Amino acid sequence: MYGWKFWKHDKTVYFSMAILSFAVFLLLGGEQSHGRVLINYPAPTMLFMGIALLNIFSRLSLNSRIIQGVKLFAPLTFGVYLIHIHPFVAEYLFKDKFADIVLNSPVMFIGKIIIFSLCIYLVCSIIELVRAKLFELLKLNVLADAIAAYIQRHFEKLI
Repeated sequence: MYGWKFWKHDKTVYFSMAILSFAVFLLLGGEQSHGRVLINYPAPTMLFMGIALLNIFSRLSLNSRIIQGVKLFAPLTFGVYLIHIHPFVAEYLFKDKFADIVLNSPVMFIGKIIIFSLCIYLVCSIIELVRAKLFELLKLNVLADAIAAYIQRHFEKLI
C-alpha cells in the first residue's frame, strides 16, 4: 500500500518544503495581502505537507498498545473535524471566544492552546461516540451500507 520511495532524504526535503512554503507565503504578502490562500485546505502547500506526513507516517512502526489507541481514536477524529468546522460551532460557539489568550505570557498562551484543544477534542469525541452508538442502535449503518451497495451495483452497470 505504501511501497513507494517518494523521497530519499526526508528531513531535508520536508524542512526545505516548510521553509519554501513559508517564504512564498511571506513574499506574497501573508494573510493581509492574499488571505489564507496558502494555508487553506485546498492550497498546494497543504497538499505537499499532506504528502510529506503520509510519507513519514507510512514508515512508522508502533507497538500494539499504540495501534489499539489509534484504532480507537481514528474514527472519532474525523467526527471531531466535522463537528468543529460546522458553521454553527465555528461561527457561534468558537468565534472570538479565545481571542484574549494572546494577551497571556508565551508559556500560558501555549498551555491554554493545548488545554483548549484537548477539551475541544474530548467533547467532540464524546459527541461523535454518541452519534456512532445511536447510528448502531438505529441500524442506520446497515441502511447506509445497503444504499451504498445498491448505488455501486447500478454504477458498475453503467460502466
